[in-house]
Amino acid sequence: MKQSNLIFLLTTSVALAACSMDSSSQNPKASNNSKVSYSSTATEKRINTTECNDSDDWYLDGYRVGKSFKAHKQKMFEERVTYCNYGNKLPKQFKTNWETGFKVGTKKS
Repeated sequence: MKQSNLIFLLTTSVALAACSMDSSSQNPKASNNSKVSYSSTATEKRINTTECNDSDDWYLDGYRVGKSFKAHKQKMFEERVTYCNYGNKLPKQFKTNWETGFKVGTKKS
């Protein structure tokens, strides 16, 4: 009986210790191994969940910017291009999808 209580206590202690680990030591990463999947501001949250090589994600990001941040269109587009390290090599389809999403996002419902 005492041995089973000791095992239960040790198992519970290990589980609690694992749950209470500092989040910085867990360091959740996105697909390119340098992006954290959470942040404190809307812009950072938008960027940190970006899938750089997903054409649909470019559309969705453009839509989100059009819906909530249309006054910052160019700045937010440039942030995404910079974040994805495309520079002057951005595939045309990604820009087209982003612009299409932005236009749909700015339409009144």
